Amino acid sequence: MKDTSSIRWGFAVLLGMSLLLQGCDFFRVLAGKPTRDDLEELKEYRMEQEARIEAMRQARMEDSLKRVEARRAWVDDSSAVMSAMAEGRAVFKKLSELSVAPSEDIGSRFCLMMGYFNNRGNAERLYKTMEADSLEPLLISFDSGATGVALFPCGSAHEILSRLDSVRDRDYFPSDSWIIWDTEKYDID
Repeated sequence: MKDTSSIRWGFAVLLGMSLLLQGCDFFRVLAGKPTRDDLEELKEYRMEQEARIEAMRQARMEDSLKRVEARRAWVDDSSAVMSAMAEGRAVFKKLSELSVAPSEDIGSRFCLMMGYFNNRGNAERLYKTMEADSLEPLLISFDSGATGVALFPCGSAHEILSRLDSVRDRDYFPSDSWIIWDTEKYDID
């Protein structure tokens, strides 16, 4: 009997030790509950989900702020354009309403057109004159084959009007200058 009880005792100690070494996971598996590894995996998954949700929230917030800024710019620019046209200070033409559009994107909301020439040589002469006057003109090709000479690509009506005033007294400033207004650059859908 002594042998059987020592075997039982040894088995109980061995079983106890193995349970201690395995921890609660043994009992959790028996009870159908998640193990420590399962819980750690779940924790990581939740953290990834929270990070993804936060990134989406941040992106929506940034998009909302951009839209608010675009709407504010649209209102400011529209008001400045209407005032300038009413005062006879400048002529604005929406890019989308031009009968002949530029062949390439002008890259900004506003651009002062100093000339529109069917003869590219005339456009290049005006370009060189303005360049010699420390300005940075642009040659813009149009779908019709004509070449435009432009100044001051910029992002606001107030800025283009201010810059227009800075060249209005130049000898080469044409009385029929006009400002291209690319209304598609606001992204206010």
